[in-house]
Amino acid sequence: MPEPLATLTDRLYADYQPGLTHADIDQVIQQCRADLAGTPPATLPELLERLARQRLADHHENATSLGY
Repeated sequence: MPEPLATLTDRLYADYQPGLTHADIDQVIQQCRADLAGTPPATLPELLERLARQRLADHHENATSLGY
């Protein structure tokens, strides 16, 4: 994994503990990266982090409401 993505994974992992593994977060980041294909490179880091955080927050909210 490229260094900036590894750093992002580590930051998100720290924010979404307990409950998610590095692999879970990496999977979300990779999907977000694919969804942002064609985004100008200068804006990609910020947009990637924002989208990943939103998806992880949505996942956390859904899991909490289901009692997981």
